[in-house]
This record gives sequence, C-alpha cells and structure tokens, in this order.
Amino acid sequence: MNTRPCIIVSVLLAALGCRNDTELPMEATTAAPASGPEVAITSNTWSTRKDLWSAQYSDFATAVVPNAAGQSVLYVIGGLSAARGILGKVMAYNVATNTWSARASLPLPLFNTNGAAVIGGKIYISGGMSGWQNFSNKLYVYDPATNTWTARAPMPYMGLVGLTGVIDNKLYVVTTCFDHDHCTRDSENRWGPWLFRYDPRTDAWTELAAPPDMANEGTGGGTIGGRLYMACPDYACEDNRTLHVYDPATDTWSQRVTNRNARIGAAFATLGAKLYMIGGYRINADGTRTPVARTDVYDPATNAWTSRALLPTARGNGSAARIVVGGMPRIEFVGGPRPGNNVQYIP
Repeated sequence: MNTRPCIIVSVLLAALGCRNDTELPMEATTAAPASGPEVAITSNTWSTRKDLWSAQYSDFATAVVPNAAGQSVLYVIGGLSAARGILGKVMAYNVATNTWSARASLPLPLFNTNGAAVIGGKIYISGGMSGWQNFSNKLYVYDPATNTWTARAPMPYMGLVGLTGVIDNKLYVVTTCFDHDHCTRDSENRWGPWLFRYDPRTDAWTELAAPPDMANEGTGGGTIGGRLYMACPDYACEDNRTLHVYDPATDTWSQRVTNRNARIGAAFATLGAKLYMIGGYRINADGTRTPVARTDVYDPATNAWTSRALLPTARGNGSAARIVVGGMPRIEFVGGPRPGNNVQYIP
C-alpha cells in the first residue's frame, strides 16, 4: 500500500493526501451482510461481517491474538480517519461473536507503521508517523492479557510503510524513510531501505542484508516456511511489481515471479503456506487511481500467482490478517468506508 507524483518526497503531505478513497467509485457488491456470528462455509467466498465502527479508516496495522477462550481476536491499531486525522485508537474484533470493543490506545497516535506481528501472545508494532513530518523509530509492545502498552528498544533508524514478519520468535522488519529532511541517515548516508531483526529476549536490533527494492508508498508480504516474502507494487521498484524472498539462513534476497496484477495500497496475509494480496488501487494512464476488488494468491511451491474471489466492494489501504473460525483458518480484511469495511475470506 503509485503514481510518480505520489512518491515525490518533498511533497509528502500531498502524496499521502491522494490516498483517500472516499470519493472513488466502488464495484457493486453481491454479498449480503452477516446478521450474526455464523459465517457461510462456501469455499472461495467473501462474507461481510460487522463494520468497524470507530473512526479508523485506513493506514492502520492489524494483528491477531487468541483470547482465553481460544477465539481469534483481530486488533486494529492506529491509522487515519476519513478526514486524515492521525489516530492512536485500538479496536478489538472477536471473530467468534462478531463484536467490536475498544482497547487501550497506543502511547502516541501512529499511521503508516511497519505493520504488526505477534510473539508469545504479544503484539509488536514499529515505526510509522505520529505527524505529517514526524517520523518514528519507536517499538511498542501490546499485551492483550493486561491491556497495556510497553516501549522497547527503538529501531536503529526511523522507518515507515514497511513489513513485519516473525521467524524463530524474532521480528524481521523491512522499512525505509524517504523524507530526507526529516529522517536520520545510516552510516552509509542512506535513508533505507533496511532489514532489521529484533530479538525480544535481548531487546536488541541487528541490521541484515538490505532488500533490493522498496516502494516509497509501502510494501507488503509475510512469512512462509521460515522465509520473508516482500511484494513491491511500485513503479519505483526494479522490474515493476516484484516479489522478493529473504532467507535468514544465508542472509540473502532472491526474486520470484512478478505479478502483473500488483497494485498499490493492497493488503497482505498468509494462509495455507500462500501469500494473499487483497484490494488496492490500479494506476490509470492519466495518473488517477481506481480501487480494485481483486484477490490474488502466490504459491511458493509453484512460483505462480492465481486469482480468487473478488472482494464484495473495491477498496484499498486496508489491512488483513489470518484468523481461525471453528478450527478453520480464514482471512479478515478491514478498511475503508462503511458499510462493508470488515469482510472475511473462506479459502
């Protein structure tokens, strides 16, 4: 989650402003809203669930932690309102009961973070922006059991619009900081991109092999089979819309098959050892953006992309995560205007 004007760093505010999809056309929906906690079990379908009712609209992070009853709870963290207000709100969605509740807010409002990931039942979230020119290197940890946030060791450099995965109980964070006037440079006089590993046991960061590309408007991906998959749906990337894979055993990156349906502002989730890319924006010939309803899936075993069921409505700049319902894994996608800003995918 590009037109070239949207990644000119000297006009970051304008660039971010053009990401609002409130006035963009939506594709017609054929899915009926769910009236209760039960969800249809037809495979390869999207089901509309209870709307996210807070002001959170886009550019937030999501993570899933089971509660004491073993039910998946999706946490929506920070983000922007439809009016582009920066939020610190945290909302929790209980998948089994189809209900939302408010939780303890972030220590400071944040959007465009590096995403969120879970280790030991706690949610880790790093980087982002707390203002339109206020970049962050903070790392915060949320404990759902106590409903509290704790600050841990910050990243070595400010970074945002990144990707976070977990391998062997360590965080792997891909990030960048592209506003040269307000970011700190590394020892090689760069503003990224970087790959960092964070070990919760030592509260320490390690810099690893830098990713070959990273979009100024964000990247996405996930971990599969002990490797980190990073999509780069941006015209700034080498061989536009690439997919790169990081192997921690060798500290090296390699490239996989390109998805020509890649787009900016897509959400990513892993399910069944496959990477899902959901929604986003298509860049038109005149530079305008149109939201799309596509769901595309990458299978590392075949190194191939396939298309799956369309979202009920076209939308971008949301977030997605793997959940479990009745022992069956699914994907929850949240974001954009109401109605229909919370939908669930049955594979």
